[in-house]
Parts: sequence; C-alpha cells; structure tokens
Amino acid sequence: MKKNLPKEVENIVNSISFKFFERYKSKVTLEDLQQEAKEAAIMAMRTFDETKNVTLESYLKTCVKNKLINYVNRKSHIRKKVKSLEDQEVENLSQDFWEELHDIILARNIISFVNSSKDILTDEEINIFNLRINGFSYKEIASKIGRNEKFVDNTLQKIKRIVLYRFKL
Repeated sequence: MKKNLPKEVENIVNSISFKFFERYKSKVTLEDLQQEAKEAAIMAMRTFDETKNVTLESYLKTCVKNKLINYVNRKSHIRKKVKSLEDQEVENLSQDFWEELHDIILARNIISFVNSSKDILTDEEINIFNLRINGFSYKEIASKIGRNEKFVDNTLQKIKRIVLYRFKL
C-alpha cells in the first residue's frame, strides 16, 4: 500500500506493529503487521466520527490493535490447521485442502472488508450482505428489510463488483 499517512499516524502504526511483532514474531512478519496496521489506520481515519466522545488517536489505536489481533488469530488458526497435518507429507496434501484453506482466508477477508466499508456501502447494504452470507434467501431478505427481491439482487451485485475490484478476482 503506497498511501502516505500523516507522520503521527505512521508513528502509531509502526509502534503498535512493532509491539505485536515482538510478541508474535514466530507467527507473523513485521512487514505484514505494518501492512495490516496501515489498512486499519486508513479505514479508521475514514470512519472516525467527531461527534462521538473519543479522540482520533484513541479510535485509531483501537482499530489498529483490533485489526492486528484478528490478523494474528487468523495466522495462528492457519498454522494450527497445517501443524495438525504435520505428520503427513505436505506433498500428499490434496489440492482441495489448499483450495479450501485459500477460500476460508479469502471469505474472512471479504466479510471483514464489506463490514468495514461504511464509507462506500450503506448500513442497509451491509445488512443485506450479512443476511445473505448467513443463509437467507433473496425472498427472506426482501421480506425482512421491506424491499423487493430485485433490490436485494441489485445490492448484492453492487457489493460483488466492489469485492471483485478490491480483491482483483
């Protein structure tokens, strides 16, 4: 990510990233932590609400820490899954396993991205997305939100286009 952050934000990002790296260096790289932290900082600056009783610095630190906690947890979960298969030869792992693992990671990233995209999606659009990924049909969603099925379809198509662009799929 080549977006330049204000120096004080960059310092916060680097400080928190380094603290996480010191604690979890066996699981993650500093560069990956900094990348995740920068993404969180950019999202925090976009979504900060001055009317809330919290400072930008406090909000920023909380967002960055939460993002890094989730990142480390995801990495740990993947390592545990792979480690549980340690007795097997890696070459013998099926292509299905690696595809499933990739799909799980991608799905979590997409869900996280959509739920944190309040600057490009409305609360109603995010709600429709979450209802759909929780197994509701277009008809059930339309009934819940008081809209028609075509509106639900159009909303999900919009989100799909955004996700395809964001994740270069």
